[in-house]
Amino acid sequence: MPAIQELIGQYQDLVGQEIHVGPWLEIDQQRINDFARVTGDEQWIHIDPQRAAGESPYGTTIRNVQPVSRRMERPSRTVS
Repeated sequence: MPAIQELIGQYQDLVGQEIHVGPWLEIDQQRINDFARVTGDEQWIHIDPQRAAGESPYGTTIRNVQPVSRRMERPSRTVS
């Protein structure tokens, strides 16, 4: 049996079950700013709380929900 099928078989009985609950991770504005900087997505809706308070339909900044692996497909640039 191919290795991938063996691996899937090992976890098949766990489908639909909660297998781990980790501690909560606070996503504060600094973390959002840092993520926006390293992914090159520095739109105001992520990094400008004052503008977001007045112009965003959410009344605040929002975090980027696009997966990191997808964001990293962009050409790299130096972040200082």
